[in-house]
Amino acid sequence: MTEPNKDVNLGVSNLDIIYAIENISLSTNTAGTDAQTASTFTAVAQAGFNGSTIDRVRLANTFKYIEYLALANNGTTTIWTPTSGKKVRLMGLHFSASAAAKVHIKDGSGGTIIATLRLNAAGTYHLKLNNGRLSASANNIVEIQNVTGSAIDVWVTAYGTEE
Repeated sequence: MTEPNKDVNLGVSNLDIIYAIENISLSTNTAGTDAQTASTFTAVAQAGFNGSTIDRVRLANTFKYIEYLALANNGTTTIWTPTSGKKVRLMGLHFSASAAAKVHIKDGSGGTIIATLRLNAAGTYHLKLNNGRLSASANNIVEIQNVTGSAIDVWVTAYGTEE
């Protein structure tokens, strides 16, 4: 591991990097406008390696909040219903409960468990899924199920995108 502020030899000189940056074509449309060029550059620049391929990086643009008082043991409630024909890409959520709690976050009504959250009394939890987890199929809701053993009050803010 290298120490901060130390030079690392990548086999490429600074001049090679500057030359590469100066000679990047930002748009394949030579008659394009500055806005098109900026848009192309932004789309290219926002990418991340997922371990095997390069994916575009997404930014959350939808936020869903629910407050559910007295959610019964084994009871469920919907956090997010997508627009018809869309899939939810859940990128994270903030969860708070009135007492010690154990809940499942599920993809679809009674569907696959995305995460199990366990909290101490009156705690809060933040689940971060980075570039998100896409629903298994279109129109799947995101729901929360209380498996604590008793009723609890829950407050949830979920965020992500619809695709």
